[in-house]
Amino acid sequence: MAITSVPGLKASIVVDSKDLQEYDDDEDEAAEPNNVTKYVEAISNATFEIRLCISPPFPHSTHDIQVYVYLDSNLRPSQPIYDVNVVNTEVLDRTPFATFNFRYRSRAALKVLCIIPRSPSPVSLEDKSVDELSIEEMRELLKRQRERDATARSIKQEPKRVCTQSSPKLFKDDELSIVEERPRKSHRTLN
Repeated sequence: MAITSVPGLKASIVVDSKDLQEYDDDEDEAAEPNNVTKYVEAISNATFEIRLCISPPFPHSTHDIQVYVYLDSNLRPSQPIYDVNVVNTEVLDRTPFATFNFRYRSRAALKVLCIIPRSPSPVSLEDKSVDELSIEEMRELLKRQRERDATARSIKQEPKRVCTQSSPKLFKDDELSIVEERPRKSHRTLN
């Protein structure tokens, strides 16, 4: 990762001698010109290194540089970048001329944060065009269809009642006898 306002200065996170893929932080719009933030994928149980590269046209090449490393907001001791015999030192400026922020997250967390694209959802066989199906997919689709048909056949079908509009047949001589009279049922109401 480079800071455009400080040419010749790069920092990266290295695992197994390879720079980790860096992802932009889209929400970091108000970043200062000398401050850059990137996401990297955290790899479980991997040893990582921080690589700082200084090359021309780095503007501060005649000065000694002090580097601070913070991990989870805690200052960590760091090895010197290179040995320098210092005779006299003078602090020119205490404000950092560059700040690199690496946010490490698991691959799943990077997907949830929409830092990296999510895996596309597979298209169901039923939604695919027949021309796009492979032989194995066609067999699977046929198997599913047969199972659905077998399930539908195994469900007991109730006979449908047929109502006729013709007049009912009464007893001989068209007489009707009422044997008993019952009161109508009353419906209960909830209080």
